[in-house]
Amino acid sequence: MVEGPVLLERVAEATGELKERILARGVVEYLRSELRRVNAEVIGIRNRYGVDSAGDMDERYRRGELDEGHSWRDFFRLSHLEERRGVLERLLEEASVRLSASKRFIPGPLNLGV
Repeated sequence: MVEGPVLLERVAEATGELKERILARGVVEYLRSELRRVNAEVIGIRNRYGVDSAGDMDERYRRGELDEGHSWRDFFRLSHLEERRGVLERLLEEASVRLSASKRFIPGPLNLGV
């Protein structure tokens, strides 16, 4: 298997693109993919219990409309996924803005917001 830096160099040479821009586009695509995966899992849990969010699920617990015995793991998972989704959305926005800001991407640290 080709090492990452070697592959990056080969792709940059073959496409005439800046290595930084290739990396930035890769980060954007990774974040989009991860966001799709997280959203799919969120939708699955929400549909399973007929809720709109972890907050909605918590409210249903408080009103006695949802049994915690079989759903508490999903409640905590949903809460975690909603938080992760927020982080991914912020990172994606920042990476997308940086990528589209100019044709020549200027690298800098991403603010993880965590």
